[in-house]
Amino acid sequence: MDGQDADQSYHCWPEFYASGIGWVPHDVAVADIFVGDFQSNADNEKFVRLTTADGYTGTDKTKVDYNSGNIDERRVTWSRGRDLTLSPKQDGGPVNALAKAYAEVDGKPAAEKEVWTRKLTFREIKP
Repeated sequence: MDGQDADQSYHCWPEFYASGIGWVPHDVAVADIFVGDFQSNADNEKFVRLTTADGYTGTDKTKVDYNSGNIDERRVTWSRGRDLTLSPKQDGGPVNALAKAYAEVDGKPAAEKEVWTRKLTFREIKP
């Protein structure tokens, strides 16, 4: 996928508040994969690799524990919360969530694929 346009299988990460610790991120989608008995197959292997970075090789408690309180370094946060007000303020009212992009034309929300096209290209930097 390196250097290619690709849908990176985005998802949302909930946070919970722990007294004395603060807000803790939780990547339940990745943690759940490694709990056990996940069925990896040819139909989902690409998305599992995008989600986990290195695919699924079986139950892994260390990955469950890590993702139950962390977001790995490959993740990018586009926005936090819901009913977002952008800057400059959009005319079309609050944006429910910003998993991709938001565009307006003449003060009205512009639909992806009808008015604009998203393209995410990345290049992994190897150490």
